[in-house]
Amino acid sequence: MVESAPAVFVCKDSALEGASLPTCLGKTCNYSLPSGLGVSHNCDSKSTGQTCEASCGQAGYTYASNSNQQQFTCLGSGIFQGTTPSCEAILCTDLELSNRFFHNCKGKRYGETCGVSCATGYHLSGWGAQLACSADGTYAGEIPNCVGNPCANPLTADLMLDSEQCNALTTGQSCTVACKSGFSANSSTMTCDGTGFLLGTAPQCNPLTC
Repeated sequence: MVESAPAVFVCKDSALEGASLPTCLGKTCNYSLPSGLGVSHNCDSKSTGQTCEASCGQAGYTYASNSNQQQFTCLGSGIFQGTTPSCEAILCTDLELSNRFFHNCKGKRYGETCGVSCATGYHLSGWGAQLACSADGTYAGEIPNCVGNPCANPLTADLMLDSEQCNALTTGQSCTVACKSGFSANSSTMTCDGTGFLLGTAPQCNPLTC
């Protein structure tokens, strides 16, 4: 405690006489403030006897299991007394992308990073991507542009089949193969696979009788 000036009293006629009592001010605590990863507090400028709270209030953090807001007390020694809460970075929601992408953006916490690349059958057009788990629980960054690989059309040499739709297909795209005029009206669907080949069974085309 600090005072403006000491007061002197004199014992006179069985009573104390003198100046008024001194004004005593609490000593400001400047040591052992709550600190730690994700910890925030309102303990600045607190003085002897005053209390304050420490919490996991920093953006991107939450209380760890069995932890919560804690109270600190400013002691006359200028030191805070209390237990700092245990904080941990929040989990980001797992990233959901189409099957043309490959990534490891699952189970990441605030501040951690992950990569997004192209899945089998697709190639990168431009730059790859690294995303970061943000304080709001979402991933920040640009998703790369993954383009399907082309599939060759091996059916063009078959004089009974109309396979024009299957030209210039890329991974995941489909086309219809049909029998040409003069043959039975059969058709089937072919799909461009990530391996670069068309998958499916060509229709059976039988010549029409005159």
